Amino acid sequence: MRRTWTVNDFPIGFEQIHPEQSINFQLNRLYHFSGDPVLLAQLRKAAPGIRDLTSLVAGLIPLAEQAEKDGELLRAAMCYRGAAFVTPASDPRRHDWWKRFRELSNAWYGIGPETRDVVPFGGIELPALRFTPEGRSRGAVVLMNGFDGYLEEFTRPMLVLCGAGFEVIAFDGPGQGEVLETSRAPMIPEWEHPTAAVLDHFGLDDVTVLGCSLGGGLAVRAAAFEPRITRVICFDVLPDLFGSLAGIAPAPVRELLRRMVPLGIGRRAVNSVMSRIAARDPLVGWGIQQGKLVMGVEDPFDLIRATLRFRTARYSRRLTQDVLLMAGTTDHYVPIEHLHDQMATLTGVRSLTARIFTQAESAGNHCQLGNLGLALRTMLNWLDQFAPEVREANVEA
Repeated sequence: MRRTWTVNDFPIGFEQIHPEQSINFQLNRLYHFSGDPVLLAQLRKAAPGIRDLTSLVAGLIPLAEQAEKDGELLRAAMCYRGAAFVTPASDPRRHDWWKRFRELSNAWYGIGPETRDVVPFGGIELPALRFTPEGRSRGAVVLMNGFDGYLEEFTRPMLVLCGAGFEVIAFDGPGQGEVLETSRAPMIPEWEHPTAAVLDHFGLDDVTVLGCSLGGGLAVRAAAFEPRITRVICFDVLPDLFGSLAGIAPAPVRELLRRMVPLGIGRRAVNSVMSRIAARDPLVGWGIQQGKLVMGVEDPFDLIRATLRFRTARYSRRLTQDVLLMAGTTDHYVPIEHLHDQMATLTGVRSLTARIFTQAESAGNHCQLGNLGLALRTMLNWLDQFAPEVREANVEA
């Protein structure tokens, strides 16, 4: 019998493991999705030797190999995942490490092949996971990945939702996770199309979509055009991918991007500036390379221009669902102002709930990393009002 996971099965507290913000966030990601205090101690010990992405990989792989020898499968899986995440796609080790992450994570959680499925979509297949609760289902939740996640990374949150009585289906769409690793199919903004393929495949109706990170914007897009979606959770909001990208750039570069890219001008200048920044900052360089792979483009200018297609303001007015928006006050990817922007454009929804998470709750970071249990508790409390027994009682009243 599979263990029942709850919102209490996550650590609380965003850790200061490494002085560089992005590296620190990624190391916290490994810790919080595993809840492994031994891994946290190992990451702290390795942190002084991590100077860049190469040394990050060099620090994680020995931890992964030793954990695997010791039978600590989830610890090994997370270290492989962290290494694969920052390794260029041209390096064959990336694919091997990603596969090992998936295999070890599934083995640790006891996830068998009966949970996995593939959904035909155009000329590719979308991998999917399906978790079915014991007893009567309280409804279906369809989880949408983001810009750089892997499905198996969300296994514990999915099992929490399933343990609370929900059928949970998660899938990688074009440009995401396994699809990106295996077929190199680029991301598309018209997320209603892969979503419809998933709903058709599993025969779903009256569903809640739960979008993680960029998935928070993709969920809004899907809900704008797919009537079988009746509830939307943005975990967190991401209404403007271009704005988020430009927002983390230095002020002069930010102005250059905002003035030139939307007009389709300045390719040489933008590419030159971004190449110089990437040469100074390996994390920026990695982000550009990964972004080009995700979007299926050849240079930084086209990458940034592609992000303009991921803005929800153009179609948010079409939503008629119940919507829960989540945001963190110290999110270093999505400024809190974007929450208000998203709220202002959802003019036709049935109901709108916004939850701002703070640093005092250890939940102010992107996607509440630091208190994932609180994020899930917030979702479940919000979903309670739509449970079948509640809706039946309301009809009788």
